[in-house]
Amino acid sequence: MKTTKNLVRPAALALLGALVLAPAAQGIPPHPDKLTYPKFTYQPPSPKEYRTVLKSGPVAYVAEDRELPLVSISVTLRGGTYLDPAGKEGLADLAGYLLARGGTATKSAEQLEERLAFLAAQLNSSFGSDRGNVSMNLLAKDLDEGLAILREVLTAPRFQDDKLKLRRDQLLVEMKTRNDDTADIEQRERGFLAFGEGYYLNRYPTKASLESISREDLLAFHRKWVDPRNVIVTAAGDFGKGVTREKMIAKLEALFAKWPFKGAAAPAVPKPDHAMAPGLYLVDKDVNQGRVSVMLPALTRDDPDYDAALVMNDVLGGG
Repeated sequence: MKTTKNLVRPAALALLGALVLAPAAQGIPPHPDKLTYPKFTYQPPSPKEYRTVLKSGPVAYVAEDRELPLVSISVTLRGGTYLDPAGKEGLADLAGYLLARGGTATKSAEQLEERLAFLAAQLNSSFGSDRGNVSMNLLAKDLDEGLAILREVLTAPRFQDDKLKLRRDQLLVEMKTRNDDTADIEQRERGFLAFGEGYYLNRYPTKASLESISREDLLAFHRKWVDPRNVIVTAAGDFGKGVTREKMIAKLEALFAKWPFKGAAAPAVPKPDHAMAPGLYLVDKDVNQGRVSVMLPALTRDDPDYDAALVMNDVLGGG
């Protein structure tokens, strides 16, 4: 028994050694720091190759990709919460949310949702602080129907009353928790200090402003600002059998042709004119967590060093 055990151990060690040495024999380095990689070069595509201006005004970016039978269409709209009239704060947000969720002239909100589910299509819309977006993702075989739905959403939204009430109630409930999170308080107060209380980013909806917004207000906002002149549209994916990039551009021409109402060109986003005063500011709230923010003047998005600053911010832990 003793002799057998002594013989097994060397055999096991030999087998283990063979397993350890096998990868090295196949060209795998013995340690990760010995790994080498081929030189990586990346040349970003030129936007000019995909850009075209439609006859009705929108700038379109169209890229064909046959990898999956899917099409993604995104309509970006100039405008946002900075267009909210005084006393109607929250109007753009409500209009953007309900554009794709409040039905259309020929479909109730429920019928629209049911049809999109049948097509396995996704339709979303929103208005942020300085831009809006309506996007659709669907199978290539349903492209024509999807474009017809998108056309009606853009030109004839219903803004269904019960959906408006539901969304308003949701926002009012959210409003009651504004001061429950110290991070929300910090962000809000930081905005007041940086840009001034009158700047559009600091004009927050109130109970009174939300309750004053009617369906007619939503329709008026839509008819004024959802206009082909305020649009940038992108289309990417598999446009369907026999549908080339040129044919897809023709479909986008039809999407925005013969617009049923005349809107207005969205004005430029207001620039802040508030001078941030240096100092130490304290928001006193009885919580067991403290937060500290240090603010400095920085760069605007059109600054040539903006992208480099974003990378630097990430390297330094800014996220």
